[in-house]
Amino acid sequence: MEGDLGMRWNARGVVQAGRLEHLLTGGGMADGVDAELLSALAAMLEADPTYLPKDNVEVGLDLALARVAAVAAVRRHARPPSLAAGPSLARLAYVIGSGGVLRHSPKAMQEEVLRAVTAMSRWLEGADKARTTVDSAYLLFAAACWPARKVTGRRWAPRWLLAFLFD
Repeated sequence: MEGDLGMRWNARGVVQAGRLEHLLTGGGMADGVDAELLSALAAMLEADPTYLPKDNVEVGLDLALARVAAVAAVRRHARPPSLAAGPSLARLAYVIGSGGVLRHSPKAMQEEVLRAVTAMSRWLEGADKARTTVDSAYLLFAAACWPARKVTGRRWAPRWLLAFLFD
């Protein structure tokens, strides 16, 4: 959510969310990435959101920022009222990534970001078994405009959209 609503435009907010969620400390999602380097990238992106990585170090920072954005967003929206309450969402079946950093990255790098979400089984029941993909066809924006319906108590996703994204 943070990532798809403009990760580059909101990079400082993503870093701040990462700190609040303890994702930028030892053992966090940005393992091996210096939080200060990530903060410097965020400041640079705030000054020029169109800036694209120029080398492998910058690509690594960009992807670390994407992992932090994805995990912070999922935690924020899926967090149960208390850890004792268990996962707050029904069984997770799909993780669909979107946003430029995912669309324009090689598949292995996309999977690295999506794995950060599917590794969250503490927060999302069944996350480790969820199917993953990236919306490289820009379809999710249209699905967000689709009339919200519930079928048997669950949010309904258009079958054509899932079929297109996963086939």
